Amino acid sequence: MASTMATYKYTAYYNNDGPSRADPLREVLSKEEVDERLQLFVQDVKACFEEMPATIEIEHNTVLLTTNLPRAVCDERVGGCLNSLGLSAKKSYESPRISRRPVGLS
Repeated sequence: MASTMATYKYTAYYNNDGPSRADPLREVLSKEEVDERLQLFVQDVKACFEEMPATIEIEHNTVLLTTNLPRAVCDERVGGCLNSLGLSAKKSYESPRISRRPVGLS
């Protein structure tokens, strides 16, 4: 049976644009606050996918998520983590890979 796996890459960042018409209560964060929120982002993503069929690799503020979950599901879950912390992310995707399990001969 074939299983399609894709890798989704999310690099979190803070956009220091202050309050806007869309978000009049947006606060400007200090460097320390930004660093703390970036660390929380990584922890939140790990917790969010803990019960899911996914492998997570972390490098600084970048999360590599390898899973057979649809892109929309991953984007929605990661987006929730980002939004709750006032962060944004650059997203990229690697083409799905098909891994085949050996089938026994009868």
